[in-house]
Amino acid sequence: MSTSADSFPTQLQRQPPAHRQASYEAAEMVEDDATLVSRPGRHRNGGSVGGGGGGSSGGVSGGVYSVAGVALCAFVLGCLISFAVTLLATRVHPGSPASDAGRSFWPDGGQLAANRARLRRLANSPKELEGHVTILASRQSRAGSPDAGFHADYVAGQWRGQGLPVLNRTYSVALSFLSTGEVPQNQVGVFLCRQAAQNSSSAELCDEKLRLDPPLTPEDGVVGALPSIVPYTEALNGSYRLATEDQLAQLVAWTSDDNLRQQLADIVVLVDVGLEAGASSPSSAAVNSSVLGMTAGLLKKLAPEPRPGVAIYPDGPGVPDTLIWMKSTLATAIKGDPTTPMYPSKAFAVRSKFDPPPPSQPAIPISAADARQLRDFAKSSAAGSPRQLRRLRIRWPMRRGLLPIRDICTEVKGAVEPDRVVLLGGHRDAWHSGALDPHSGVSSLLVITRALAELQRTGWRPRRTLLACSWDAEEWNLIGSAEWLDEELRRADRRLVAYVNTDTDIMGNWKVMVHAFRRWRGFLDKLIDEVPNPDPNGDSRYHFYKTPDAYSDYYVFWRTLGVPIVDLSYIRPNETRMVVYDLYHSRYDTARLYRMIDPGGRAHLATVQNYLGIVYTLLDSAVLPGISPSSPRRSSTPWAGWLAKPGCRCGLEPRTNRLAGRPWRPSFDARCVAPDGRCAVSNLRRSSRCGGCGWTAARCRRIRLEPSCG
Repeated sequence: MSTSADSFPTQLQRQPPAHRQASYEAAEMVEDDATLVSRPGRHRNGGSVGGGGGGSSGGVSGGVYSVAGVALCAFVLGCLISFAVTLLATRVHPGSPASDAGRSFWPDGGQLAANRARLRRLANSPKELEGHVTILASRQSRAGSPDAGFHADYVAGQWRGQGLPVLNRTYSVALSFLSTGEVPQNQVGVFLCRQAAQNSSSAELCDEKLRLDPPLTPEDGVVGALPSIVPYTEALNGSYRLATEDQLAQLVAWTSDDNLRQQLADIVVLVDVGLEAGASSPSSAAVNSSVLGMTAGLLKKLAPEPRPGVAIYPDGPGVPDTLIWMKSTLATAIKGDPTTPMYPSKAFAVRSKFDPPPPSQPAIPISAADARQLRDFAKSSAAGSPRQLRRLRIRWPMRRGLLPIRDICTEVKGAVEPDRVVLLGGHRDAWHSGALDPHSGVSSLLVITRALAELQRTGWRPRRTLLACSWDAEEWNLIGSAEWLDEELRRADRRLVAYVNTDTDIMGNWKVMVHAFRRWRGFLDKLIDEVPNPDPNGDSRYHFYKTPDAYSDYYVFWRTLGVPIVDLSYIRPNETRMVVYDLYHSRYDTARLYRMIDPGGRAHLATVQNYLGIVYTLLDSAVLPGISPSSPRRSSTPWAGWLAKPGCRCGLEPRTNRLAGRPWRPSFDARCVAPDGRCAVSNLRRSSRCGGCGWTAARCRRIRLEPSCG
C-alpha cells in the first residue's frame, strides 16, 4: 500500500528520527562555520575576532545606507519609466484613456445618442432595403440546393464591397431533398389514374397531375424553384390506392386484424394536418397513428385557413387555395445537425443515428385545392369494396444525404475590449424564395454593417468587437448557428456578451414585437423610443415584449450559453401574440408580398434604425446594460398581482447571484413599500410584515409566508 508524501511532512518536522536529527545538527554546524568565514568580526561563541564592536557597527550602518540608496534609485527610475511609457502610449496609441481620442471610447450618454442619430442618418433609404430583398428573393433559397450558393456569395460580396473581411465556415450536414436526377422533373409528382382498379395497372391512364403549389405570378417562379416537401421523409414510387379518412375507417372495420397490414400496404391516405394527432376527424377513433403507420404513405394537407376579409394573393396577402406551408419535421431538444449532436459537422466527425428518429413514413404535402380535387376523385368510386378505390401513380424520389452549408461572417475589431464580442446574426436560407423570412432580416443585416463600416472610415472604432454572421440551414433545425456554436463553444462562452438576431423583420406594419432578455426591457424602451413611429396616426409607444421561443437562431445562444438576446419583428394589426403572416414558409413569400405588407418600406426602415441603436450602444457603452437596483421592473411572479393591496408598490430587486456565469438563473428579493413609508416588506419568500400594506394572514399563508402583523 502506497502513501502520499503529503500525508506526513508535519510529523517529520515535529519528531525527526535520530539519523535525521544528527544530519540537522551537522547542517547547523556547517552553517555556523560558513557564517564565521563570511563575517570576520564574529566568533563562534559570540566574541570579537580581529576587531572591536565599533568596526562591526560601522559595517552594518554602511550596508543599511547602501540598501536604502539602491531602493530610492529604483523607485525614482520606476517613476521615470512609468511617466515615459504613459506619454508614449498617449501619443502613439490614440485609444488610451489619457488621450483625447481615448476619451471617445468612454462616451457619455449625450455622445452615445449623437452617434446613434448619426448612424440612423447613414441608414435612411427604404429603396436600399427593398433592393436587397428583391435580389435575394429572385432565386431558390433552400439550404443545400444548387442555388443556395448565390445567396452566400451575395452576402460575402456586399461585405467585401463595404471594406470588411469575410470569414467562411463550411459544414457537411444531414438534409433531405428530391433526387430529380433519378426521374425527369416533369414526371415527379402525383398523377390521377382515370380507370378503375379492376384492370391491371399497365392499362391505367394516369395523365392528370396535381398542381401542388403552382406559381401564380412571374415572381413566384423563381430561378431554380423546387417543389414543397416534408423534410426527412422517405421516397414513394409506384401505383397506389387512394383512401380518405372515412374510407380508411370503413376498410379497417371490414378487415380482420390478421389481414389488416396486408390490406393497407398499397394505400395512401388523404389526411389533414391534425389527423395524425387523432382529433381532427370523427373517424379518428379508428384511424389512429398506428393504422396510418401501416399504410404506404400520406398525402398531407399543409395549409392554414384563409382569414375572412383579407384579399387573396396575388391581389393581397391572404391565403390562396394553392398554398402549401412547409416546416421541419425534426423535434430534437438539441439543435443542429441531428447526426452530430453537440459536435461540429465536419468531414472528420463521427456520425450517429437520428435521435429521435425522423418520420419514416413517406409523406407528400398538398394544398387545399389539391385536397379538394383528391377528395372528389376518391368519392367518385363506389365505397363498398376496397378494390374499387381510385388509383394514383406517384413518383416522389426523396433522399437523405450530407450536403454542404456555409456560414458567412465578418468582424470589426474592438479597440478597448476586443475580447468581448457583440454578435449580430440572421439566417439566409428559406424553403422557397423567402422575401420576408428571412431576406427582410438579411437586408437589415447588410444595411447595419454598411452603416457601421461607413462610420468606421471616419476614424471610429468600437469599444467591443462586432461579429456579424449569416447563418445557413436555420429552417431545418437551427443547423447553421448551432454548428458554428459547437465549433466555437469555448471562445463564445468566454467572449459573447450579447446576440442581436435579424430574422423575419417584417410580418406586418403595425407594431414591433420584441423577443428580448427580460433584464433589457428598460434599456430597449429608451432606444426604441428614440425612433419615431413610422405611422403618424399610431401610438408613440409602438412595441411590446414576448418571451423568446425556440424558433429562431437566438434560441441556440440564450439556451446554451445564457447570452442576452434581442429580436425585432413588425407584425400585422391587432396581433399581440406570435402569429406569422399568412404566406409564411410558402412559395408566395416573394418581393411582391414584401411590397404589399410594408408599402413604402417605412416599417422595415424603422426596424433597421432600431437595430442600429441597439447594436451601437452594445458596442460603445462603457457599461453593458442590465438591471440596477433602483430601476423599475415588471414582476413575472404569479402572486405579484393579487398579493399587493391598493396603496402598495411591489417589485423585484436582484440579489447577488451565487451561480456565477449563469445569468439566466437570477435570484431576487421581493419588496413592497406603502406610500406612507410605514410598510417595508422584503424577502417575501421567507417572511413578511403586513403593517401598512394590510395583507391578511390567509394570503401570506398561500405563499408559505410567516406573517407578523402588528
